Amino acid sequence: DENAKVRWMMPGMILSRSQGGTFHYAGCGCTGQVPRLPSLVDAGVLKEDCTHRRLRVLYLVPHHNLTGGMKMLVQQMAILTQRGHHVIAAFRAAHGRVLPPWAESLVVASEMLISPSETYECFLRRTRRHWDVCAVGYFTQLAELDNFWGPLLYWEQGHEHLFAEGRDAQTLRWDLLFHHTMLRTPVALAAVSSYTAETLALQFSRRCAVIPNGIDCTTFYPANQLDSDSVSPDGSRPNAFGGNVPTKPDGTATLGAGWRVLLVGNPMQAFKGWDVALEALRIVSASIPELVVTWICQQQPTLPALPYPVQFIVDPPQSQLPDCYRTDQDLLLFTSRFEAWGMPVLEAMASGLPAITSSCYGVEHFAIDRQNCLLVPARDVAAVAAAVIELLRDGTLRYALAVRGRQTALDFSLKKAGDALEGALLRTSSFFSRMSWQQAMDLV
Repeated sequence: DENAKVRWMMPGMILSRSQGGTFHYAGCGCTGQVPRLPSLVDAGVLKEDCTHRRLRVLYLVPHHNLTGGMKMLVQQMAILTQRGHHVIAAFRAAHGRVLPPWAESLVVASEMLISPSETYECFLRRTRRHWDVCAVGYFTQLAELDNFWGPLLYWEQGHEHLFAEGRDAQTLRWDLLFHHTMLRTPVALAAVSSYTAETLALQFSRRCAVIPNGIDCTTFYPANQLDSDSVSPDGSRPNAFGGNVPTKPDGTATLGAGWRVLLVGNPMQAFKGWDVALEALRIVSASIPELVVTWICQQQPTLPALPYPVQFIVDPPQSQLPDCYRTDQDLLLFTSRFEAWGMPVLEAMASGLPAITSSCYGVEHFAIDRQNCLLVPARDVAAVAAAVIELLRDGTLRYALAVRGRQTALDFSLKKAGDALEGALLRTSSFFSRMSWQQAMDLV
């Protein structure tokens, strides 16, 4: 298909989807040709039968860091276990835990430590009779699997290289590796969002199914029941989502010590746009001096002098995270430059907390401006500040976004995510069970 081929434009430049841009560049290692063997895998897996059966699923755990991507891998293992599949978790380390220490509630069928001296390819060959399909946790692991032909599924959840960033001296080699694995490694792919799937198709001619994130709406839920039929014109209905009570058209608060804005994420990750958030809130505080900011983060940053207080919730247990969303907050502010998904936005929606989010690609899989959130341009301090002021002063809008956000979250259930995950694993296992390496090479 001519339209599926990689499009080449200016080296090192990425444009918007509507402009059909590219992030290939001189030296990225790509040839401009459709990858024949990976394309064969894509086509075969997508049309494969996915008749339900119990699977033995091996997860290659990439690291123990508390990241959104790692949280979703843990969630997947839990979903598959609950559905009766035999889940095996493997982690490369000399000793210690296989699963992250913060995933205390996850129990899998078995755990395996991989020796630091053993490659992933050798480990998979050695243990092949014990599993039906392997879920690869991160693209860097694929570097050791170039020569492995078997039922591997890589779920692309996003990273800086998917958005044409990460090309400084320290991270350039990982960018080159990402290009290499997408065009050379015969692994089945899945994407977390429609944007991610479109990017893999446009930049690498890779086709894949979408496995969306899901959220447990029995864990993330509003402080009180949301009822869209009981909103008065001036927004005077008592706040049902855990923040202040608007009593006038201008949103004057009568409870608490000011208006509360929630930030969620790692302050060490600059792409999250913390500089934009903090500067926008500086502007907001000039109009709304009662502003109070809460920041849920993995480690507490050192901040410059700010005209508003910032209260930190550092590394809370994952079991306590839902309470942080629904307790005394008025809105979530999310200002990433890029995301393949943007899980804090969906967590806020599930909790009945209205959200302001930047237009950071993947989040638009579920976020719709003025329907279930406010969308603002990434990096635009003035637009962010204006949106925060508008939402804090408009009780009716806050409540409407809370209601519709909750409805959105209910649409992204764990069942929906589990069905998509199960289907991708079943198709991957089935395709590789009937297609040998030699048969594949004869076809390409």
